[in-house]
Amino acid sequence: MRRSQGLCVFTDHAKDRMTERNIYEKDVISALKNGIVIEVDSKIKQDKNCLVLGHSIKGDPLHIAVALKPAEIIILTTYHPNKKRWGEDYKTKVVR
Repeated sequence: MRRSQGLCVFTDHAKDRMTERNIYEKDVISALKNGIVIEVDSKIKQDKNCLVLGHSIKGDPLHIAVALKPAEIIILTTYHPNKKRWGEDYKTKVVR
């Protein structure tokens, strides 16, 4: 089952993770509006999967994994990026 917010569709997995992480739909929408694509994975022919870095309404950084389809954006999951894994800019993975 999926839940729609305009052209954004939230998967059950995304909704579960958002609940666990105290991330709200309005924050995801805000982050998508002000965000930038930091990774693209187009291995799957019918979808283009992307990782978006944006900010919540309060200004907190969010990563949102999405699948882009012609008529909708599927929200796969979202989380607060960890500086130890992503570095100060939240765009670049830290190599250890």
